[in-house]
Amino acid sequence: MKTVGILGGIGPLAGLFLFQRIIANTQALTDQEHVPVLLYSNTAILDRTSAILADDRTVERQLITSARLLEDMGADILIVACNTAHYYIDAIQAAIGIPVLNIIQLAIDQAKTYGCDRVMVMGTTATRSTGIYSKVIQQAGLREILFNRDDQEQIMKIIYQDIKAGKPDDVVAELMTILDRAAQSRPQAIIVGCTELSIFSSQLSLEKINIIDPIELVARKAIELAGGQLTEICSIL
Repeated sequence: MKTVGILGGIGPLAGLFLFQRIIANTQALTDQEHVPVLLYSNTAILDRTSAILADDRTVERQLITSARLLEDMGADILIVACNTAHYYIDAIQAAIGIPVLNIIQLAIDQAKTYGCDRVMVMGTTATRSTGIYSKVIQQAGLREILFNRDDQEQIMKIIYQDIKAGKPDDVVAELMTILDRAAQSRPQAIIVGCTELSIFSSQLSLEKINIIDPIELVARKAIELAGGQLTEICSIL
């Protein structure tokens, strides 16, 4: 089987969660039937949102260095475990000789598979301001509905002051309050566009609205490309 490289640490829980989802979505009766995975949790990488908003290219260099390290260690496939860091995905791909899976493209493809025309993306302010999802949504012929300013600020608070700070107790309730308001805009799908929010995606649900988790999608795609056996349905670990 091929080896999957996870560029993690951005944030630390996100890389670990992706690793867990790869394990959970692999149909295996023995250790040897699981996909080989290299997880590099590089917590020294600067905050992506701050760097993008300040037009600081340091993060790009750090991501490329980390990707090259994983390639040198034997990774055949790379996943960048951060939605916001996909702002640099083309530069990372150009710097290495192994394929980089694009979680944004996978999410939009899934929305199209579901037959959705109206989508919302729940992610960081940098993800929103750079348009890394918006461009792919437009190219797919879909319509993006934005969270209002107050809810976007609350999403950022949940990511930075709750999850990253190790205070997750009220996250699901806070997210559901935001999603209930978002439902009034009648989206057909809401993409969990932050890898740290993905940790809670299985606990989020709205009537007649698809919740799309890019981490779940990329975990299953990586297993498939690596030559592993997929579970029939997404498993809970």
